[in-house]
Amino acid sequence: MHRHALAIALLATLAAALPAGAQAASKKPSLKVVGLSLNQWYLSRGAKVKRDDGTNGCYTIGGPSLTPQSLTLFGFVNAAHVPKSAPMTLTFTTPWDTAGRGGGPGANVYEGTFGEGLFKSKGRNQVSIFGGPQGPNDYFRFDMLPTGGGTSNFIDGSYGLKVSVTVKGKKLTSASTASVDCL
Repeated sequence: MHRHALAIALLATLAAALPAGAQAASKKPSLKVVGLSLNQWYLSRGAKVKRDDGTNGCYTIGGPSLTPQSLTLFGFVNAAHVPKSAPMTLTFTTPWDTAGRGGGPGANVYEGTFGEGLFKSKGRNQVSIFGGPQGPNDYFRFDMLPTGGGTSNFIDGSYGLKVSVTVKGKKLTSASTASVDCL
């Protein structure tokens, strides 16, 4: 018991002796787009889904006839020590916006605060369905193809999410892209 108390006292002394900068370093803001998920198919950074690539990605994304009822893209972000009030720009890239559906290029740009632009992943059922991380520093946002048109025309192409946030005058930026070639 005496050794245990001595060890605790030694650790407390070492922690107090650390320079203030070393203690503050653990509170340094960080931001990383960790991946995307299209119709429940998780796309890691730089992923490429191709027809007959042996992964079942095209089947999961588009179904047996590659004409899904809808296309939903989730973006997953890991961010630590970013204040909710921090200014943020978030941009989705999807084939349907590139082709002019859903308002055209730029329709999926969010400019506002971090707290209103991204949603906490933890405890959200849709995040677990789409395969996203659900730790204490994990966030998400999603984009959907507007209804009323053929979804198969918009499966193939580039998908991406870019997030920039400014904390204490320092701009943090992270992005993830993936491509789908199923048709």
